[in-house]
Amino acid sequence: MWHFVENEAPVGPVSEQEMIDRIRDGRIKPSTLVWSEGAVGWEPADTVEAFNRVFRVTPPPLPSATKEPPPVVASATVKEEPRVSLRPEPPVIEVQGSPWSRFAARGLDQVIWSIPMIFVLLMIVAITHSQTFIKLLDNRVAAILMSLPIFGLFNALSMSIFGNTLGKALMGVVVKAKDGAREGFLFYLIRELNVLVVGFGFGIPFVSLFTQLYQHSQVKTKGQASYDKGVARVEVYFTSNVRVGVVLTAVVLATVYFNSPAAEPLAIALGKAAGSLVASFR
Repeated sequence: MWHFVENEAPVGPVSEQEMIDRIRDGRIKPSTLVWSEGAVGWEPADTVEAFNRVFRVTPPPLPSATKEPPPVVASATVKEEPRVSLRPEPPVIEVQGSPWSRFAARGLDQVIWSIPMIFVLLMIVAITHSQTFIKLLDNRVAAILMSLPIFGLFNALSMSIFGNTLGKALMGVVVKAKDGAREGFLFYLIRELNVLVVGFGFGIPFVSLFTQLYQHSQVKTKGQASYDKGVARVEVYFTSNVRVGVVLTAVVLATVYFNSPAAEPLAIALGKAAGSLVASFR
């Protein structure tokens, strides 16, 4: 059974004969991404032997019904119509999944790592007793900026150990090296730093907005963000507007909670736990 990408969403399963019928109808093009059980990943349809020969023999579309037929002129010789090339059309960019799938995956990871990130920051307070650091934590923007490198560290650890993060797994997103191989901690850490700087503008308000809009356009039009060009590739195995909407709503609600007075009891409890942990090592 086969699956193929249409309008940025997977379709299937369908049989091989149904795939061939869609190729003949022009619904599946040579550059359309296809996948079947046992395949390593999505690949253009014309790279599959069973479909490639269909592309080679599939006739071109019929001329438009509104086009006037050429006049018939009596002549001793019959003028041949120019031959239409049956070569597959040039490949086009097939964006695997919406950029919003990737954005939702990262937002979900940030929510998942929020409590560990807060705990690490409070551990630093308990170790250093720095009044300057405490004042910075009281500033929400400064606290977010300080938490972003920790978030990147957690993400890199998760991807190097488990091959993915929980947020990406739930959204069907996988980050791999350019050749499709799974890399180690250093590779993912460098990529996370690039995402922080180039993709999120260090988390600086307004700057972050413009960098994210730019990367959104890069993924939408070229299939990859600028920080992944020539280094990594992001595969999106499935996408769902409903799932993206639910996840983004949950991310917004969680963000509101962590930045509201309702989260203060949680912060106090984490602070006590961090202090107790540091004291146990002294």
